[in-house]
Amino acid sequence: MPSRGSFPEAGVSRAAQLMRQTGIDRGEILLMTDAEVSPSMQELARELRADGFALHVLAVGTAEGGPIAQPRGGFLTNNTGQVFVSRVDLGALRSLAELGGGRFASLTPDDRDLDSLFPNSSAAGEDVSTEGTDLRTDVWRDQGPWLVLLLLPLVAFAFRRGWVVLWLLAIYLPTPPAQALTWMDLWQRPDQQGELAFQAEDHQRASELFRDPEWRAAAQYRAGAYSASAEALSGIETPDAHYNRGNALARGGAIPEAIQAYERALELDSEHEDARFNRDLLMQQQPQESPNQGGEQGGNSEQAPSDEGQNDSQSESEESQEGPTRRMLRQLSRKMPTPSRLRNPNPSKSQSREPRCLPRASSRSGPRGRPRNNGSGGYPRIQAGY
Repeated sequence: MPSRGSFPEAGVSRAAQLMRQTGIDRGEILLMTDAEVSPSMQELARELRADGFALHVLAVGTAEGGPIAQPRGGFLTNNTGQVFVSRVDLGALRSLAELGGGRFASLTPDDRDLDSLFPNSSAAGEDVSTEGTDLRTDVWRDQGPWLVLLLLPLVAFAFRRGWVVLWLLAIYLPTPPAQALTWMDLWQRPDQQGELAFQAEDHQRASELFRDPEWRAAAQYRAGAYSASAEALSGIETPDAHYNRGNALARGGAIPEAIQAYERALELDSEHEDARFNRDLLMQQQPQESPNQGGEQGGNSEQAPSDEGQNDSQSESEESQEGPTRRMLRQLSRKMPTPSRLRNPNPSKSQSREPRCLPRASSRSGPRGRPRNNGSGGYPRIQAGY
């Protein structure tokens, strides 16, 4: 196949090869053919018999022969245009079966041919014992029709007046918002939902959604809840966590606690330049405070300016009219920008580096460590983490 003609040697060789591959040492091969017997086919039959395989032959056709019908009508013709008559050499096929140690039979309309080829097999209507064999097979049992019995009560209810309309309403009515929130919970973790709220600048909602304490502290810092931000960072023993906690405490007016947080950050990382700068700034400004200025600190500590778009001359003019505490917080606000970049809470995304919880200005230029302006709200970009 697909060419015309017959080549029984290839089919018989393939059958023997398949049985050898499955570990069968002895077996029977049935050859159904009307072809002539070639010397190579006779040699193959002898080899199969020597290897323990029996070759049975079932002749298809008669010695008288007959024309071969074509699929599109008519009969097969030879090169001269005459109708080709196919005749079977029954004697040669019988000899082939004897060489292969098998039996011979001619094709019949009933079961006589199979009965003569396999007298002791199930072809004659007898049962074949399978005891002592290792053959196994899967038997599928379809239990699907039993589900119809479970659906019958629902079908009966559907025929009651008005029930079909109720089913349609239940399917097509919009779901309430509470179910929509539950649907979001199926696909996004709270930290992922908090990230979306943070990117939308809804920092209050982001602080409620975040479970990660560093993320929650960053959102609270952006929302102006400095005390809550410092509380979220308490207990995290990393240099940046103590540095960021000091930032939140300073913005909240807790100057002594902020100095302690910066000193703890320097104990863990002696090269933390930002923590040293903020600590020194607070310690320099602390002796200049007076009881009268303490009230000013209490009233203005939460009013640290965030507008860095003005030029330096205007800032110096404003600073000359403010108390030392107000000027200190203004300088700290330059040193402590709000977060501009966060790590992604989704571990499947590309960022995997652990971030700093709150911003740490990593590049400064000019006197007293003033950060560069990057054009986005007057605050410098954070190189690592946010």
